[in-house]
Amino acid sequence: MPLVRDAKPAASIRVPGRCEDPALVFVAALTLALLLAILLVSPSQAAAERAVNLGAERSHPAGDLPYSVETADLNGDGVLDIVTPNTVSHDVSVLLGRGEGTFRPAANFPAGKGPRTAVTADFDEDGRVDVAVSDVFDRAVLVLRGDGRGGLGPPTRYPAGEQPRNLITRDLDRDGHADLA
Repeated sequence: MPLVRDAKPAASIRVPGRCEDPALVFVAALTLALLLAILLVSPSQAAAERAVNLGAERSHPAGDLPYSVETADLNGDGVLDIVTPNTVSHDVSVLLGRGEGTFRPAANFPAGKGPRTAVTADFDEDGRVDVAVSDVFDRAVLVLRGDGRGGLGPPTRYPAGEQPRNLITRDLDRDGHADLA
């Protein structure tokens, strides 16, 4: 039983962890199509059916060459939002979740010369979710501070060596603060 009906090249797939939106199954960055594909299930479906019967696929335009996908609650409403760095348009798209698997149109924020991977955390510990992106062409990691309403501030650049690609955020040194690697 195939789960993917019409396979399109996806650079990244994100399966949200704990999610207040029971319809959201996963989000894929369809790089060549310049879209985000969102697979949904009906909230009324039994849990066993959800694993087998994926519902409607919805697409949302993003910037040029969306390369990865991250989910987080950027505006504090309890609903997951989508973040995708767009390598060719040099920005980050934010799609605010409305609930039930629907999203507002993308808002784009400048993000260096070649944003590739995004991660989220409260890096500046102000109570709002921030976004960090690897910038492969500028040899840097950029941190865009969240405003708590779904917007992002201008990027702060941190040198990162030759073509940083993938990022993770964890408390690596166990000091209670989010670290980037």
